[in-house]
Amino acid sequence: MAAVLAGFDNVEFIKGDIETIDLATDSFDAVAAFTCFHWLNPETRAGRLASFLKPGGLLAVVDTHHIANQPNEPSAQFFVESQTIHDQWMPSKRASFQLPATDQIKPRLPLLIHDTLTPMVEHRLELDITYSAASYVDVLETYSSHLALNSDTRRNLLGEIAACIDNNYGGSIVKRYLYTLSLAKRSG
Repeated sequence: MAAVLAGFDNVEFIKGDIETIDLATDSFDAVAAFTCFHWLNPETRAGRLASFLKPGGLLAVVDTHHIANQPNEPSAQFFVESQTIHDQWMPSKRASFQLPATDQIKPRLPLLIHDTLTPMVEHRLELDITYSAASYVDVLETYSSHLALNSDTRRNLLGEIAACIDNNYGGSIVKRYLYTLSLAKRSG
């Protein structure tokens, strides 16, 4: 994200632990939280982020949701098979997990309600991304649940998933995501 924003003179990219970083209050026109809002303390997250905003400033929360493919799509069966593989290597963490349908993803906007914030709008975008076996494994290697596995278990899990894609799906699958952008405005 910093590389994308580097070309703008009036944009400052600050990376840090939002719950502990020492930033001046009432000093930013906008604050964006990309795929991290759900990790923050639910009791304090909206107020903490709002405190950095100038009156009238915008809070943007972007989330990525993994959603189910349509049942008739070829890749839908892959995620059923993939779950069986996950259950084998991660039985205590993923038992009977199923990807939700889009309509099962609750709006995020109510999470931005705070006495200094006015929730404004939430945009939703469904997007299908095609992955080769190798590129899908690369994505899985970024997930905290996979990173927490010991290296042998992770290697076996990801190897079986790659083999499933290569052997059963012609070397590629399509994964569906729901991206949400929720905006709130600081009062005052």
